[in-house]
Amino acid sequence: MFIAPGGDAYGRDLPDAKIIQIDGGHFLLEEHHEFVADLIKHFIQG
Repeated sequence: MFIAPGGDAYGRDLPDAKIIQIDGGHFLLEEHHEFVADLIKHFIQG
């Protein structure tokens, strides 16, 4: 997880990466747990 500018830089370094920006605070996994869990599941399942 990165702040927006860090995510943008990561995306420039890895152009095939899927970068998803989520509006949240320090406890993103608590604030948006269902959304993040779905992203992780899709990543693991390929």
